[in-house]
Amino acid sequence: RFNLLSHQQLVTVEQEVNAVQEYVKLQQKRFGSRIKFVLKIQTDISKLTIPPFMLLTFVENAICHGLEPKIEGGFVCLNIKLRNNNVLYRILDTGIGMESKDRLLINTEEFDNPNFDGSVHGVGIKNIMYRLHLLYCGKESFTLYSKKGRGSMIIINVPQH
Repeated sequence: RFNLLSHQQLVTVEQEVNAVQEYVKLQQKRFGSRIKFVLKIQTDISKLTIPPFMLLTFVENAICHGLEPKIEGGFVCLNIKLRNNNVLYRILDTGIGMESKDRLLINTEEFDNPNFDGSVHGVGIKNIMYRLHLLYCGKESFTLYSKKGRGSMIIINVPQH
């Protein structure tokens, strides 16, 4: 059902969180107790809007690339809170971490280059970053922490929308 909304430019954070929870339930059926999910929402998400699949993409990445290869599994935590008229989205996993964070994130200044043709390769995460950049005109920020063997955390900071 959530896929049907994907043609919309924005969905509520509540709709996105519901889609994330359904995705996680499917993964928990597949992996059993290897996958744990923690959701911490510290603000009203019923009126906040974001591009569809924004959070789902990061949670899916955490499970598929962080936890799935880890025999003992681990957990993914999605935290959403309001701070100074900005919304902070934090996705943390206890997966295998990343060897090269540079391949994941790209410099958003690249999006403002007049020669940039709008195509982003590396798909999911870079696509989300580009869509957020267009929506928030460079007022968004991304921070990525990762330690090989320990896990990863991405923090997305966007103006309240």
